[in-house]
Amino acid sequence: MFLFIAAVVVGASLGLRYKVFVLVPATAIAIVFVALGGIAKGDSIIHVGVTMIAISTVLQVSYIIGTVVEPIMARRLGAISHRYSVSTSAGISKSA
Repeated sequence: MFLFIAAVVVGASLGLRYKVFVLVPATAIAIVFVALGGIAKGDSIIHVGVTMIAISTVLQVSYIIGTVVEPIMARRLGAISHRYSVSTSAGISKSA
């Protein structure tokens, strides 16, 4: 369960920050961690394989969700900051 929650958090944060090319190394790293963890616990090959597929799918779906949420957050934060912005037209004069 922890692996799925971690994959959701990592995937969404990657979707907020990076382009799609980051999914290849992120998925590879996740698969390696899942495989090593499954081997260390003594799980069957089928269980490890299904977990690897599920983790990579959750990672990629949460990346898409993070990518979709990013413009919505930017729009809302832009509206909030525009509402409370400080005028910058009254700058420091250079006459002194």
